[in-house]
Amino acid sequence: MRLRLTLLSGEEALLEVAPESTVHELKVTAQREFGIHELVSSRGTLLNGHCSLLDAGLRDGETISATVRMAKLIGGRLCQAFTLLRADGTVVCWGNKVACGQYSDVRWEELRDVQKI
Repeated sequence: MRLRLTLLSGEEALLEVAPESTVHELKVTAQREFGIHELVSSRGTLLNGHCSLLDAGLRDGETISATVRMAKLIGGRLCQAFTLLRADGTVVCWGNKVACGQYSDVRWEELRDVQKI
């Protein structure tokens, strides 16, 4: 299945995915291309979840739109540690572990689709 992904900026890409792929898999593919936040069908519906592309009503050749979320860097006033919330919802931390940077117990593989820190 071929889907045309467009942004408000006019940027676009042609994505080729299997029809049995899920909306989540499409979103991950689009995130690699654009760092998108949300996908919207040509009918204006938000595309979310783990249903198949066909069940979501997408058809070969359809144009879908995307919104982009900018990455956000977070750091405390007195801390020497930082957290980066990436546009794809993943998180990266670094800095002085003694000064607010204790994150060794975090299970990084479980941090997906993070919206806010």
